[in-house]
Order: sequence, then structure tokens, then C-alpha cells
Amino acid sequence: QGAIRTAGYRFEKLRRQTVEAPRRLLYLLKQQAPSKAKDVLFLRNEDMNAFSSKGDDGDKRVDAFLTRLSSFTGLNRDLFDRKVVRGRTNCNANKGYQNLCTKEEEEGQVGTTVAEGTYEISRYRPMMQATRKLIYLQFYEECKIWAEEFGVVYHACLKVLPRSTG
Repeated sequence: QGAIRTAGYRFEKLRRQTVEAPRRLLYLLKQQAPSKAKDVLFLRNEDMNAFSSKGDDGDKRVDAFLTRLSSFTGLNRDLFDRKVVRGRTNCNANKGYQNLCTKEEEEGQVGTTVAEGTYEISRYRPMMQATRKLIYLQFYEECKIWAEEFGVVYHACLKVLPRSTG
């Protein structure tokens, strides 16, 4: 029972930090340089590479991400390193830029092969839909805050609760 309580505390702490840390950053920026608070761009990890997608929308997501990043920074989107944009550097137990990962189905690619959506905690088995839904339910309030305050939208998380018809 103690282990469950400890895990629950850590999970609650993580949930709080996902909201408190960005709020604190914006607060400090407003205190130091009010005009700079608008110069923060919050992004989802999933938007940063085609590797995190299922299906053909990965390239569209990367294009949208590069357009948004280019617009925000003023940099030419064609100057971003395609190896980084099309690759994945933190996959499962392999971390860092030197450990470029590839999808299982990408033949001829050099790097560590990784199965999509698998994690060490599950012995590298895919996450069950029921588990994903439970996580979304746990983070539902945070998902609303991320969308409203930081412009980070997780549609599946926001749709996890059915709308009331009353």
C-alpha cells in the first residue's frame, strides 16, 4: 500500500509541475521583461518529428511544426537539419543525438530500431488503450489548462470525457 501511495504522490507532483513550471516561467518573464512573455513558444514533443505519428500525417505535422517554428523565430525553415527533423533521438532506452533511432519498417536506415509507443515499464509492449484513457482522465484538467494558457492541445485528452447533453 505504501508503494501505491508513493507512486500516486509522484504522479500528482508530475501533474502539478506540468502546469506550475510554465506558469512560473511566464510570471518571471513578465516580472523581468513584460514584453518578453510573448516570446515563449510552448510545443508538444509529438509535433516535432514525423517519427511519433501513426499513418501518413507525420510529414504534415512536421511541416506545420517547421512553419510555426520558422514564423516564431524568423529563421528560414529550409535551414533546419533534416536528419534531426526526420529522425528521433530519444527512443526507449537510447538517449541523445548520437543514438538516432529508426522505425522498425524503415529499411536501409542506420540507427537503433525502436517499436512505436513502447516503454521499458511495460517490458516494451505497446500501451493498452485502457491505460491511455486512464492517463488522459488523470490529466484532463491539465489538458484544458495547457490548451487555454499555453496553446498546447492534446485533442484525445480533451475528448476523453463525454459531453453532457443536459
